[in-house]
Amino acid sequence: MTVKVDKSVVAGVHGVRWSDLTDMDDVDQVSKLCDFFGFDVAHLWIDANPEGYLQGLEEGFEATTPLEGEEIAHALRHTSEVLKEHGEELIIIARKDQIDRILAEISERMIQPQYNPVTVLQ
Repeated sequence: MTVKVDKSVVAGVHGVRWSDLTDMDDVDQVSKLCDFFGFDVAHLWIDANPEGYLQGLEEGFEATTPLEGEEIAHALRHTSEVLKEHGEELIIIARKDQIDRILAEISERMIQPQYNPVTVLQ
């Protein structure tokens, strides 16, 4: 079943998808990019409804009011302008989040009990 949302959420999600700066399954990163791009309604909705966002990715989003093609085009133009103005900064932000996630995974693995083949054989 499609997820019903404000048309601003649909436009914001399209804008972030078009930027190609993150995996759309990364809810936190999508929300941060919505905020950075100025898609405030999308940012707030995703933060409040992460499960609904993921469901919308799987099953589709449906705008509660008609979404005109021009509104999507405007979101994409806006995203393009922000990328031109802040492209390097956005890439650094995206990479930093990826690095932070990798470091957290490494730290988590380091504190987990190590596999010891001797104790398994005993």
